[in-house]
Amino acid sequence: MSRRRLALGLVLIGASAPLLVLSALEWRVSARLEASYRFRQILTSGQLIGPRAALETAPASLRVAATSPNRMEIRFANHRVEILDALASGDRSAGPVPAPVQVLVDGQDWSSPASAEIRADAVGLDRYHGWLAAWLVTRLDTGTTRLAIVQRVNGATLRSRGDSWRFRILWVGERPHVDQEAFGLADRRNPPYRWALLNSVVPMTVGAYAQAIPMVSLLSFVYPWLTALTGLVIVLLELASFLYERHGRHRGRRFGVLKLKGSGQ
Repeated sequence: MSRRRLALGLVLIGASAPLLVLSALEWRVSARLEASYRFRQILTSGQLIGPRAALETAPASLRVAATSPNRMEIRFANHRVEILDALASGDRSAGPVPAPVQVLVDGQDWSSPASAEIRADAVGLDRYHGWLAAWLVTRLDTGTTRLAIVQRVNGATLRSRGDSWRFRILWVGERPHVDQEAFGLADRRNPPYRWALLNSVVPMTVGAYAQAIPMVSLLSFVYPWLTALTGLVIVLLELASFLYERHGRHRGRRFGVLKLKGSGQ
C-alpha cells in the first residue's frame, strides 16, 4: 500500500465533500417541492410553462391579455390583476429603463415603490424579465390553485448584490382578499416554495442553500463528482492492496511455521 496514494485519495474526497453535501441538500428541497406543489409560469402569450419546461394551455379559470405594450391583464378566480408601467414603447438599443411597476388587484393598488429595469421594447410580462413574474401554484395535498405575482422589490440594477435582495409575493385565489408576503434571500427556504418562485425574478440561478448555482459544464462535472469518484477509487484500491498484503504476510508466516514443524519431524 502506498501512503501517498491513500493520502491523495482522502484529499480528493475531503475537497469534494462540501459540494457533495450541498448538492444533497439542494436535491432534498427540490424533491420536497415536487412532492408538495405544482408550479406553472404564466407567459404573455397566455400559455403556461409547466414542469420540465413543457408548454401547457391555460385552464378555463385563467385569462391573460396584453391590452397594450405596457399593460397586462390577468383574470383568475373572479379577480382582475393589472400589471402596467408608465413607459412608452421604446427601442431595444436604449436598453432597460429603471421605473416603478404598478400592480392593481380588483382596482386596488398593490404596487411597490421600488423600481425595476423595464424593457421598453417588449410587451406584457416580458417587459419585467428578472424583476416580476406571474405563476399558478397548486398545492397537491389540497388541490388548491392560487395566482402568485412574484416581484423583486429592491436593487437599482439587475446586477445588485444578491444578499441584499428582497422579494414579495401577492397571492390571489378564491378568497376575496389578497395575501402578501415579503422576505429576503436568507428566508427563501421557509416555506420552500419561495425559493422556486424567486428564481424567476433574479439574474442568476439561486440555490435553496447556495446563493448562486453555476451553469452545468465540464468543470462542474469534474469537480466535485469526478474528483470524489477518483478519490474513492484510489482509497478502495489502496485498502484492497493493504488487506491483500496483510493476508499474504499472514499466510507466509503460517506456511513458515508449518515448514519448520515439518523439518523438525
